[in-house]
Amino acid sequence: MENPQGNPELLGLILDEIRTHGLMPFVRFMDLALYHPEHGYYNARARVFGRGGDYYTSADLHPAFGALLARQCQDMWQALGRPAQFTIVEMGAGRGFLCRDLLAHLRESYADCFSATRYIIDERSAARRAEQSTLLKSNTPAGRVAWRPLGEIPENSVTGVFLSNELVDAFPVHRVRMTGHGLQEQFVEERETQLHLTWDTPSTDELVQYLNSMNIALQPGQTAEINLAARQWMRDVAARLERGFAITMDYGHPAPKLYSPARPAGALMCYHMHEAAHDPLARIGEQDMTAHVNFTDLIRTGERHGLRNAGFTRQMFFLGSLGLDEFAARARDTRDPGSLLKSNMAFKNLIDPAGLGGFGVLLQCKGFADIPALRGLRFNPQLRNY
Repeated sequence: MENPQGNPELLGLILDEIRTHGLMPFVRFMDLALYHPEHGYYNARARVFGRGGDYYTSADLHPAFGALLARQCQDMWQALGRPAQFTIVEMGAGRGFLCRDLLAHLRESYADCFSATRYIIDERSAARRAEQSTLLKSNTPAGRVAWRPLGEIPENSVTGVFLSNELVDAFPVHRVRMTGHGLQEQFVEERETQLHLTWDTPSTDELVQYLNSMNIALQPGQTAEINLAARQWMRDVAARLERGFAITMDYGHPAPKLYSPARPAGALMCYHMHEAAHDPLARIGEQDMTAHVNFTDLIRTGERHGLRNAGFTRQMFFLGSLGLDEFAARARDTRDPGSLLKSNMAFKNLIDPAGLGGFGVLLQCKGFADIPALRGLRFNPQLRNY
């Protein structure tokens, strides 16, 4: 009989840990559910992306997304003075489509930049690394792409771009709520061999400090997510970038909006077969879990570690500035109605303000006397309320 709480092996591991150590902070549960090396969602589930998976990313929709990111990377290469070695580090590369399409457009349109470019993928999931390797082996020149964990890249060694698309939202988060007696944290406990959510004293003082650092006062009864892992990730990126840029694309908001009383239940979401859900204890290891990104914290953490804020905007404006209309016009030249319809739907989804088009795009830079004017910010309104 199928276990309604998901993967029975993973459920057993979680129960064993709770029986040994007591209440499990939600952040630990989310880490195991998503990233356990054998049974976690990103390693055990065969289809994560696309029609047979649980969600689409922008790179899954159309090669134009990678081509437009290639334009932005070429622009950044120019701003760096056209270095002989230009490194793009993509963190969390999905099926490898963004890498494939970005490098293909550099090769076709910016030969000098392409000659200088080396591409590194930091991918935690062994299943995704295998999928990426298979795709890129036949689509990129030999030796152009390498796989290396972020932590193994030497500090101050990268001249180029650190790039992520829908990465930070999948970092495990702490869940908190405000009560009349102060902040509480959410934990997972066992009751009669089943997992249940409960609230208790915070496991770390960092949670209160996090909210205080951004002058966030949650209302009594309000629930929210705190992504401490994003801070460490931002520090790691800044430490490894000697000179260049970071591009972070994800769904999320500046802190005042993310933690507004208008969001009393927080922003944690689950996804299974393109259906949204709200119960993280259902389908453990078989559904995705995400939480909106706090871009204020990324900006401020970056600034504390040498990354200057070059601009924060939304994907619909970012792609528009990079020339999405050109690709849409080319697609209209096709004589195949099916291809035209597919392209039109892809472009619509890429800039839909209620979907992917509403994603935040944060551009940061390091090693410049003055912040460069970047192509992706040329015509779009930059969001200043962070």
